Amino acid sequence: MEKPALIVLLTLLAIPLHAADVSDLSYDASGDTVIITDYVAGASSALIIPARIEGKLVSVSIGDWAFVSCTSLTGITFRGNAPTLGDEVFLEVNANAKVFIYEGASGFSPEGGKFGGFPVVVQKKPVPPKIISVVVAGGVAPISPLTITFTSGIGSNYAIERSRDLVNWVTLLIIAGEESSTEFTDNEPINDGGGVFYRIREGQ
Repeated sequence: MEKPALIVLLTLLAIPLHAADVSDLSYDASGDTVIITDYVAGASSALIIPARIEGKLVSVSIGDWAFVSCTSLTGITFRGNAPTLGDEVFLEVNANAKVFIYEGASGFSPEGGKFGGFPVVVQKKPVPPKIISVVVAGGVAPISPLTITFTSGIGSNYAIERSRDLVNWVTLLIIAGEESSTEFTDNEPINDGGGVFYRIREGQ
């Protein structure tokens, strides 16, 4: 009897995704712009601060001690221009943390290559990921593993999701992007002969 092959469809979507959700931030959006006032310590090792929250620019201020004692934080990505920093904003944050910004962002002018006391990494603006290769071990069921390689960028995070019907999606992994390309391996692919769909969601 012929063994059923794994049917794979890969779709690439630029859908908002955050390493740490905006719900992990406390902020004041009562004015024309947003002021970040606090962050849940230990919520994530990587934080992406979007250019806008609730449709308002995040460009005025990060309040005093907003990230105090966030020792697990190793990377902060600013999607917009530089905010004004309050006092001791990054007190007791991991000493090896880095700040990621995008080409064209204004207001950073890092002194000695640093912003807020941390090294600044300037990177190109993110673009939707593209598939480089899909490697399936064995070719027919049982198949293990399935490896997807896609274009990526440092400072961006990607959700790898799987579905049977293109309606209900299960997140298999949220992975930090590496420079130029990133690999994901599904060690337990579904092998029942039905359709299996994968998609990659890129952080905003």
